[in-house]
Amino acid sequence: MLKVGLTGSIACGKSFVGNLFKVYGVRIVDSDVIAREIVLPGSKALQEVKEKFGAEFILEDGNLNRPKMREVVFADKNKLNLLNSIMHPAIRQRTDELCDLCAHGLPFPESYLNIIKEQAQAKHLATCKTTPAANTSNNSVNHSCETKIQLDLNHGSEKVIDESKTQLGIQALNEPLDPSYVLKEDEIPPYILIDIPLLFENKLESFVDRILVVDASRETQLERLLHRDGCSKETAQNIIDKQLSREYKLQHADDVIKTDTLNIEEKRAHVLKLHISYLKNAQKLHKIANS
Repeated sequence: MLKVGLTGSIACGKSFVGNLFKVYGVRIVDSDVIAREIVLPGSKALQEVKEKFGAEFILEDGNLNRPKMREVVFADKNKLNLLNSIMHPAIRQRTDELCDLCAHGLPFPESYLNIIKEQAQAKHLATCKTTPAANTSNNSVNHSCETKIQLDLNHGSEKVIDESKTQLGIQALNEPLDPSYVLKEDEIPPYILIDIPLLFENKLESFVDRILVVDASRETQLERLLHRDGCSKETAQNIIDKQLSREYKLQHADDVIKTDTLNIEEKRAHVLKLHISYLKNAQKLHKIANS
């Protein structure tokens, strides 16, 4: 089975691109979801965190105290290395397990799927707000999600920050450009996407067969971070500066999607083109493996 590594720097629009592949039935193994799953209450990794960091890093409900852990590891590089020594092997093992499930056409476990649902709900609550509609005869109230748009004062136009909330974006995430390329749910997937934000940083290039980098300019990253996270400009700049350079990722990519130079329709066309290409590559790989 062909493995495609999906990566990119923060706020480059990787999630939107990944969801465009999902429209074609492509399965995605998400490293961020795995990182949460492996420290669920009662897990081996969480027990190791407790032994090496202390019981104070575990909440009363048995979950990891994430704010406390972030505060400690960001201030102490040795603590960060210690945490990584626990997390990275566990993430790699779980990634292998989920890829194996995909290779046999089996569903993801409930523990993994539940985290995806929780993240979707959290994102919905973070990006939506209740807005009263105009007065009506029955005094009803409409609840709607506000499209993320930022005014571009330099050009006197509106710049979309979150395309998934626009009408075209919603359509793109629900309707494939070519339904004939949608994978059947009951078939073993020819290829999978493995979403690995730190693919290059953790030297996982050999873990995948191809690398798809989602790219955006520094200016776009900054705009998205400021709007999405509500952090200061200085904090956003520091986050971007600490990541591996954009140039390095582009130089080592097999495929690239530039999210700030393509409109939604162009992104859909690019994803379809890559999807067809990956299907052909997977077919070749299958023939080689069985020859």
